[in-house]
Amino acid sequence: MEQTSFLPPPPFAPTWPQSGTLAATALEVFLRGENMTTPQFEAFSFSWRLSAVAYDLRALGWPIESVDVPSPTFEAPHRQIARYWLPQKWIHLALELRAGVKSERPAECCPCCGGPVGGNTYESFS
Repeated sequence: MEQTSFLPPPPFAPTWPQSGTLAATALEVFLRGENMTTPQFEAFSFSWRLSAVAYDLRALGWPIESVDVPSPTFEAPHRQIARYWLPQKWIHLALELRAGVKSERPAECCPCCGGPVGGNTYESFS
């Protein structure tokens, strides 16, 4: 159960990762609306560190989400790995931020405080 707060949520103001980094590479994929697992990330980045990249993006203010998905192998038939993505609601705002466009708040925002309807955290926008 999510705790209710009377404080408005923090504004969506992430820091953009430095160009040419793994974080910038992953963010570009997420901004296209794609999701990915570590094997998919490794196929084009030659890095198996997607979980660390997701951690870094979250530390920069990006609400990267993840879910465990089955990825069985012969040696580990019950193995699970994480699939990461950036929710569509944040993609729209991020693209406007990058373009320098001042946007209206998303339709899902509370008209009285401007926060997400049903909560006060990025997670409530999922």
